[in-house]
Amino acid sequence: MSRAPLWIAALLIAGCGRKPAPIPPVKPAVVIASDPLLVAITTGPQEGWAQAEHDLVYRGIAWGANYDKALGEIQDPAARERLKRVIRKIRIAAMIGPKAADDFFAAETSKEKWAVLKLVRYPFRYPEAAPVILEEFGRLPLDRREKLELLNWIGENSIKTSGDWLTRCLADPSAEIRANALHTLQRIRIPDLNAAVVRLVEDPDNGVRIQAASAAGSLKATAAVPALARHMLDKKEDLVVRANCMTALGELQAKDQEPAVLSMLQEESLRLRSDAILTLSKMQGPKAAEALIPLLTHPEVGIRRYCVGALVRLDPAAHAGHAVAALKDPSDLVREAAVIALRDCRDPRHAVPVAELLEDPSDQVLEVVLQVIGIYKPPVQASRIAALMDHGTPSVRTGAVGTLAVLGAREYAPRIAERLGLGDPDARSNAANALRLLGDKGALPLLEAALAKERHEVVKRSLQEAIQQLRSQP
Repeated sequence: MSRAPLWIAALLIAGCGRKPAPIPPVKPAVVIASDPLLVAITTGPQEGWAQAEHDLVYRGIAWGANYDKALGEIQDPAARERLKRVIRKIRIAAMIGPKAADDFFAAETSKEKWAVLKLVRYPFRYPEAAPVILEEFGRLPLDRREKLELLNWIGENSIKTSGDWLTRCLADPSAEIRANALHTLQRIRIPDLNAAVVRLVEDPDNGVRIQAASAAGSLKATAAVPALARHMLDKKEDLVVRANCMTALGELQAKDQEPAVLSMLQEESLRLRSDAILTLSKMQGPKAAEALIPLLTHPEVGIRRYCVGALVRLDPAAHAGHAVAALKDPSDLVREAAVIALRDCRDPRHAVPVAELLEDPSDQVLEVVLQVIGIYKPPVQASRIAALMDHGTPSVRTGAVGTLAVLGAREYAPRIAERLGLGDPDARSNAANALRLLGDKGALPLLEAALAKERHEVVKRSLQEAIQQLRSQP
């Protein structure tokens, strides 16, 4: 019998100079072993699985992160899936209760599942349960109405863990579902889905493109800028799509597209020209003011109206003078826009020329004039404001009462107190709030008498707050 060469024997003995690799220890199933229910659901006999699942769900979520630790201890794929199912049920049970969770999982159709959720009104306390609900619905065929309901549910509850479901809806064959998914996405703002938004700017459906353009702007999807600009300039494109694309470019402050937006000022549509003015003010580009100033004298009211506000937004200090000049415009819409622009300048000096409009014939103008006076308190005769308490428009009367209170015109407290007996509950509540702001304790008897006979709950609260505050004054 031949012997093996000596060098082979030496290798076998020395192991080529290497130690044998240690055998990794088997990690003990500590979490599972400590819980009989987990043992039953993972390694127990099949006839005990249903009862173990039931008991785990009814035990609730108090066990916390141990469930996830238990998943890491399971080697058997089937057992792992059984525990995953239990965890899903536990999370839903935390939101709608264990009985409803049992019913939800037992339901075989989407209609039955919806019935369970609607029965408990699905109070949304645990956001981590939302993906489980969406996953369960994802296993079933859903009709149009059910998809729309789910999208609305996601939007109303601001479920930011719904990205997978929204991704499916953004690729849905139905244009209506895609458009609604975009609308929902705007409401809850998940920037990870911006790539889908950019893709849908090129969707063949007008309604989807309209929503995609809006979403691209609000979600700051800068990658959409080239497509937005292309659709904005396309004269064959739907007008609303063009307008929304332009608005989105403004929200994205795409200054490199300012020349394209400037060209939109030549469009025939007033909607597009007006939107171009607003977009230029948002872009804050270098050429915007130069293009807008000549439009302050444009024959169309809508153009003048938008230009006033746009210029002030571009540079309040440089263009407030244009708004002051617009206070004398023959159109009440332009005058109103000028007052609003000066209000938003946050410069008290501009309230002085605004106060000159206290005799303006327009209700809308008077309402914002009173706002400006209440905010900046320019020197103005209280009698001019008090005269508006007899104005023919309720909102102007209400504004006058509130402004007198803010200015501390206590000499008009008796006239304001007379309004506690008016038939309009809003007017009575407004009067009570004004007397509270004036801080005139002499009004206490009138407020107490009004409270004694008041039946309207909102007015009663206003009266009670006024009485309580006046009584607490020294």
